[in-house]
Amino acid sequence: MKKILSGLIVASSLLASTAFAAGAVTAVDANQIDTTKCVLLDAPVKVNLSANVSGVYQCNDTDNSIRIATCHSSGSRSGPKELACAQIGKDATTNKAIYNGGTACETDPAAKFTVPVSFSGFAASSTGGSIGEVPLTGKCDTTELKKQTVFSY
Repeated sequence: MKKILSGLIVASSLLASTAFAAGAVTAVDANQIDTTKCVLLDAPVKVNLSANVSGVYQCNDTDNSIRIATCHSSGSRSGPKELACAQIGKDATTNKAIYNGGTACETDPAAKFTVPVSFSGFAASSTGGSIGEVPLTGKCDTTELKKQTVFSY
């Protein structure tokens, strides 16, 4: 799990240049995520986000998953824009794929969807899939990131 979380954080940071109960979403700060913050880890993970990158994570011991979302304060701002559908996780209860475009991607996962917003970030989960670009409804910050679909199942 430590390697998965580290890989998701590094990949999300590059693409974007605390409680552990089910459903809790926590801001990534300059501290370590240790085993008291995430019971799924067997060793602490030091999170190093690039300058102006915000991140949040969810360590969900109910379904044995770690989810993360990041964005950059001066990231993508062009809109409307078209995003490619990407599986960003899997619902542990239904085993149903979770997509960055929500229901718009469920019918045709190879499709693209249009978003009217101008801000975006990236999200992923240890339950499978890939890192997907996700639309934000406002400027990048931890509040916006906590609204992402990856944290709602």
